[in-house]
Amino acid sequence: MKLDKSTQQSEKAIDLLKVPVSANLKQGNNFNSTDSNSNVAACEAPVKKERSISMPTTTISSEPPETYTVKEVSAILKISLRIAYELFKSKGFPATRIGSAHRVSKTAFNRWLENGSRIKLNS
Repeated sequence: MKLDKSTQQSEKAIDLLKVPVSANLKQGNNFNSTDSNSNVAACEAPVKKERSISMPTTTISSEPPETYTVKEVSAILKISLRIAYELFKSKGFPATRIGSAHRVSKTAFNRWLENGSRIKLNS
């Protein structure tokens, strides 16, 4: 009986899967045998070990921030936003910049306000 071409290719593929375990070990393949008494290697991929990376956890507090923005200082002091920006840029005012954002610590602002510091603005 003559087999068609696709059947012959299927049988060749099946024959390739029936490689003895000892041949796989000589070639350095890491196949697991499904049956320890079997002479045929199972078609399982090598098991990869997963790496675990521990990330530090950060908690975000539900408490209000400990800083004031320019807009908040403007409202507290009842001054215009332009004057508040000049105040943040002046020497003697305890403000800091984070990127392009201006912030002042609430405690430092309250201390500055209680001391009655005078700052000359360029207006």
